Order: sequence, then structure tokens, then C-alpha cells
Amino acid sequence: MRVNEVAGFLPLVYRLAVRLEQMTWNEFAFDVANFVYALRSAQRSMGYQFILNNFDLGVEAGDREHSTSVNGPGQRKEARLAVIVEATQRLCAERRDQRVIGLVTGPRTLAPLIAPAEDRADALHEAADLMVDVARRYCEAGVDVLIIAEDANVDGVSRVPELAPLIRQTLNMAHYYAIPCVLLQRDRTREAVREAIDAGLDAVIGERHGEASTDQLIDAMPTSVLSQEPAAIIEWLRLHARNPLSTSWEVPSAVKAENVALVARALASVAA
Repeated sequence: MRVNEVAGFLPLVYRLAVRLEQMTWNEFAFDVANFVYALRSAQRSMGYQFILNNFDLGVEAGDREHSTSVNGPGQRKEARLAVIVEATQRLCAERRDQRVIGLVTGPRTLAPLIAPAEDRADALHEAADLMVDVARRYCEAGVDVLIIAEDANVDGVSRVPELAPLIRQTLNMAHYYAIPCVLLQRDRTREAVREAIDAGLDAVIGERHGEASTDQLIDAMPTSVLSQEPAAIIEWLRLHARNPLSTSWEVPSAVKAENVALVARALASVAA
């Protein structure tokens, strides 16, 4: 699959799926059948095509001494990762017209979670090794797109050029499987798109900051828009929407499912 073949709405839905099925976190995160059911049910009910396999930043760190979770409960991360990998295999094996997105935590976000600040340089390389190991499992499972997520709110996250040597092995591996590799960077700078492409990434998910039109920028709807009334969402789409469209970060769990479905229908009609 190529980035220019991506169309429609790509909402980064994860915890919203848990809420819609009224599951507890443990019922979802540690049970493969529940995990797959919740993500697939959310995709079907809201009408988007791409199923995100996780938004559990830091889960790759496993049970390392200094690890803490960026998103959600921090216990038993190693067990959570095993569930995500098996669920990804099932989602890929059983898909019909859906696409599956594999998401890995970028090394600049992962490094502070596995080592104190004084050991950060070594931790960056360890984080890169962890990322490529998990990314390989997703690629072997058959994901259609691989996202590297970097959270600029985590101490130590900086500009894309410093990321390039750390992600090169992951990029080469993804391209071996003919899987596009996309950067999702919270609070990205105006220069991030060009820098990310120069680093070898196939595309960047982000809000447009005056950049010229490019197939390598997947526009992002601010997640706050999805919390607004339908009329306001429709107006935002009229003024800003391009196809394909993602969300700027994970869709908050409190967002109304019908708002996500509204955007999915609007983008599907454009794609048609």
C-alpha cells in the first residue's frame, strides 16, 4: 500500500472504543478477544476504514525499572504488549474491507520512560531497538500503515533531524514489507513536514501551517473539533478538510461516536 492510496477518515480511536463497549481497562487491555471486538465494533459503528491497533505510548518499554506509561495505567505493560501483538495478527488476518494501522512509540518519547535523564543517550538507542522489534511484529502481522508517534509534551522530544538515524532501521524494515511509515508528532513545528520527509518518512500527520499542498502531509483535525456540535464540525470540514484526514492525536474517550461517524460519512462522500 502507498500513502497516496490512503483515502477517507483515519480517526485515531482507542480508548473511545473501550468506553463505547462499557469495558473496564483490564477487560480490554488484557483480553485479546475483547480487545479485537472493541476496536472492530467501533470501526463498524462509526463507519471509518482504518482500525488503529493501539494508542498505548510507552508500552514497548515492558517492565523496565524506570518505565512509566504516557497514556493510562502503567502496570503489566509487557502483558499489554503481548495482547496488542496478538490482536494485531487477528485484525489483519480477519479483515475484509478494513485497513489496519500499527502504531509504535517513537524513540525520543520512549527513551525518558526507560532511563533517568543522565542515561538518556544510551536510552535513545535502546528505545530505537525496542521500536524496531515491535514494528517488525506489526509488519509481519500484515498492517497496512505504520505510525511512529512522538509526543512533544514528553521531556527530551525535539526536532525530526535528530530522529532520523534512530528510525532508519525501522523505516528500512517497513519499506521491505512495502508498508508506508508515517510520523505523528504532537505539537509539531511548521518545519516538521519537510524535515520528516528528508528523514525518509513517507508522510506526516499534522495540521497544515501554510505548507503548499503535498501528498506527504496527511491533514489532521484537532481532536477538540470532535467535541463540538455537529454544525460546528460541518463548518470546520467546509473550511479546512482535505482527503485523507486524520486526527491530530488520539480521539478523546468522551467524544460522541456520532461526531466521528459524521466526519467519516463526509470524507467517504468526497472519496467516492
